Amino acid sequence: MNCAQCGSPLGSDALYCSRCGAAVAAPSVPVAQPALTQATPPLYGPTATGAAPAPSRTSALAIASLVFGALSWMTLPVVGAIAAVVTGHLARSEIERSGGVLGGREFATVGLILGYVQLGLVLFGAILLLMVLILGIRLTGISL
Repeated sequence: MNCAQCGSPLGSDALYCSRCGAAVAAPSVPVAQPALTQATPPLYGPTATGAAPAPSRTSALAIASLVFGALSWMTLPVVGAIAAVVTGHLARSEIERSGGVLGGREFATVGLILGYVQLGLVLFGAILLLMVLILGIRLTGISL
């Protein structure tokens, strides 16, 4: 049996498609289920709002990007910012390639923002420092 929405093969006892999260049509033979005292949400498949289930794992690269982004503001201004940007881009591509298995896109995005802003401030500070040095040398009349 295949999923009606995405066409991926389904197991005989599947209630939801593992690829797209669509509900599988009810079996033609009613199956006896034990009585439950409380309604339990499904472990897999769409939630009550129809959204896909939350990812089960967070990307380690996304967490590294967030950590390096924070470190770039505290102790490692240049190295931490470069590491945050590199790991942030790697994390976002890893998360997209995982097909919803990995989470942490927000962590990667925050790491990218922290890294890029820090790199921009370091570049601005370096340009400002060079301008002050050049202007100071010209005003004092020192020749190189």
